[in-house]
Amino acid sequence: MPRIITSLVVLLIFNTLNAQIDYNKIEYKELSPCQIDIDTDSVFIIHKRYATIYLRQSDIKEYIDQNKRTWSNRFSNITGLLNIKKPQYIITDWWYDYDDEYRKKKFGDIDYKNQDWYYFRELYYVVADLIHDGKFMITKKGENKPILKGLCIKKKDGFYGTEYLEFLLPNGKSFWNIVTVLGE
Repeated sequence: MPRIITSLVVLLIFNTLNAQIDYNKIEYKELSPCQIDIDTDSVFIIHKRYATIYLRQSDIKEYIDQNKRTWSNRFSNITGLLNIKKPQYIITDWWYDYDDEYRKKKFGDIDYKNQDWYYFRELYYVVADLIHDGKFMITKKGENKPILKGLCIKKKDGFYGTEYLEFLLPNGKSFWNIVTVLGE
């Protein structure tokens, strides 16, 4: 009996570790985006300051289904949105790429916690994982041509020991980032 329990514990730990990306080990990684046909595929479009990110809705649903046990009810807003079954969902990032002054100048006074804010909270690691796995397409802001080369993930140091992973465009501008280590 103890052998069976030990085997099950080892199997569960291995499956959990195998299912998640260990971002702490990444120093630098080149990205390989895919081509997404936005006319025929159901897509999720994220407008950022320097780029527009395209994700297949089916990839997001698959990610959520695979991580339901790990994240429990973490995806309620996104799941509700995807259940509406529209060909395109468009959300705009008004928080992470802008400081308050620039945001006010560009967008005026916006409701800080509008619905897009809740979607971004749930998508923080989902998008990072899909980008890491190459299940995304990206275009430079204002252009409709996909960027296929020169994208990368790079580790950055922040204040007081905080570490980030920045997802960078060929020109060095960040289009997504995640915190991997919190500082003091």
